[in-house]
Amino acid sequence: MTETTVLDQQKSRSDLTLQVSRIIHAERSRVYQAWTRPELITQWFAPGKTISSITADPRPGGEYRFEFFGLPCDADVHAPQVPSAVNVTGVYKDVVPDERISYTWQGSNFPDEHTLVTVEFKDAPGGTEVTITHENFASAEVMNQHNRGWEGCLTSLENFLKK
Repeated sequence: MTETTVLDQQKSRSDLTLQVSRIIHAERSRVYQAWTRPELITQWFAPGKTISSITADPRPGGEYRFEFFGLPCDADVHAPQVPSAVNVTGVYKDVVPDERISYTWQGSNFPDEHTLVTVEFKDAPGGTEVTITHENFASAEVMNQHNRGWEGCLTSLENFLKK
């Protein structure tokens, strides 16, 4: 099941929020670990890209940093594109093991974007419902690009956890 809801596309930064939900066919603890352990994150996050470095300290006040290299999530596969490095950094705001993670998100590819990501994990028939809420975008265009990125991440996570 894939469900995407763009909650609001008004001009106000605080109103630009996306939400993506997916049933991942794995136990909640496995899904949570895949989202919080660097050695697992590198195996599914940012599909189509190479994660060159990652640090993560998933506790309130802990920091994370991902550096990955590849084409943009919305790259036209027929157009010549130059792969680029992207750094994403942030601070964990709320961490409840196996239930919820909330963290700030700032990517070097969108330096004016200072957003908040909340990932919720709930038991569901056949696995775990993962709901990503990403809020406070400055523009609908950037929000939509992130929506495509999160959809790809959830597909990649599902495939990784099937192994």
